[in-house]
Amino acid sequence: MTLPPDCPRLSRLSGDELDAALLECARRYPQAAGDEEIVARALSYPYVPPHRSYALGEGATGERHVLLAYGANGSPEVLERKLGPGASLEVRARTLQGFDVVYSSHVSAYGAIPSTLHPSPGAAVPVFELLVDDAQLVRLVESEFNYSVRGLDGTIAFVSRHGALGITGEPIPLGAMGQREVQALVRERLAPDESEEEFILGNVRDHARALRFTVALRREGIAFGAKDAAILDM
Repeated sequence: MTLPPDCPRLSRLSGDELDAALLECARRYPQAAGDEEIVARALSYPYVPPHRSYALGEGATGERHVLLAYGANGSPEVLERKLGPGASLEVRARTLQGFDVVYSSHVSAYGAIPSTLHPSPGAAVPVFELLVDDAQLVRLVESEFNYSVRGLDGTIAFVSRHGALGITGEPIPLGAMGQREVQALVRERLAPDESEEEFILGNVRDHARALRFTVALRREGIAFGAKDAAILDM
């Protein structure tokens, strides 16, 4: 399983070099236009559609990579924003065994506390498979700079570089806590004097601040730990 040559290789970096690259990527990330839209986008995460297969455009044609999608990347709205309104791909609903979708220990470029995969023996979680071409895979990897690119269960998958959110001492499944609740949990830890709106807008308007908060969160992040998920973006 190999990535197209144009895919970013951020997993080659570590420490200050990686953080500098993440900051630069965040500054290039396309943002919502106004304050209301920024806050709404953050709090609407993960935008998950009904768990059924669908297609964008004409669906999949030609040779395709199979990319595991969970959280925002299963949403037609998000895929069209990242890949363009004319994108064509097939999206297949499936169930992933032995993992759960939990909150990640980072603040996204658009202000959400996003998700990641985490091993969970005996669990079964609904996900999607995206059948993407080389150019689509490159664009999605570019947009998911806070995630390493892994080979998992015969597919390509994004896994947080920062680990699962560890504030409570154990991973927090998306099904156990909504975005507004997890924002409050993180805000209480990092900026207790700010309102919900101030916290989100401050993180989106000042990416260096969001990175500082991410560094603080990942100190107690819970490592992914799955041994059979090779890192591909090295």
